Amino acid sequence: MNKKHKNFYSIREAAHACGIGRTTLQRMSEEGLIVPAEIGENKYHYYDERNIYDINMIHNFSECGFTRKELKKLDMTPEVMLEFADQIQNKINILTFNMENLRTASLSHTQSVFRLINIPPITCLVFPDDEEHTFLDLSTLVKKSIRQAIQRGYTTDRYYPPYVVLHINNYMTSDLSGDRFRATICVPVVTKSEASDIMRFPAATLLSVTYPGKKGDTRKHLRLLRDNLAKNGYTPKGDPLIEALFNPFNYEEDSMNMVALRLGIPIE
Repeated sequence: MNKKHKNFYSIREAAHACGIGRTTLQRMSEEGLIVPAEIGENKYHYYDERNIYDINMIHNFSECGFTRKELKKLDMTPEVMLEFADQIQNKINILTFNMENLRTASLSHTQSVFRLINIPPITCLVFPDDEEHTFLDLSTLVKKSIRQAIQRGYTTDRYYPPYVVLHINNYMTSDLSGDRFRATICVPVVTKSEASDIMRFPAATLLSVTYPGKKGDTRKHLRLLRDNLAKNGYTPKGDPLIEALFNPFNYEEDSMNMVALRLGIPIE
């Protein structure tokens, strides 16, 4: 490096200092995410300490899931800072939600796990069905509903799995016998559509029980959940929901214990 650029860093030095590849830094510069401190007559890019800070900040935000387009806002006003902070908090909430799902599902292979959960606001494409179905029928209907959502051009929500609303009359007082359900299939989607079959459900708190598919039927766990509601003095606020957190399409009898099912009842 000549004397003119002795107070700057070459692209190789800057990339090494930030723990990224030279081509990655070159691409960041080409996309306008990083403006080199100086560009020499030979078209070489030179970087300074401010660039090193910005490169590390961009790399940090990239690992938080921000897109290149979002990261072009790096010269932040207070409003942009608050916007980024809110987005980071939302991503933390999503990561926490999925982390807790994993931990609960892992425990459910040996025991039924009861807990309160907070679910985020969800936009769903809904598929009501007036017929009664067994649990395996419902699994088939979920798969069919996902296919229909994709065929209609919807983007599925990667953060929340499809779920089923079980329409059971007077579930708090009925004997809950039998193994068939009338249900509505809900496929979470990302859309701004206001179509009649798009429903927007607000954030809610559920008393839930997670258990493997091989252990007992849904009605058994609904009875247990109902008893738990009464024991803790919770007031139900809507129909029960059931979802397969993981491996929802395992139909074989010997693999059903690998399906983590979660049954929940919205509460006040």
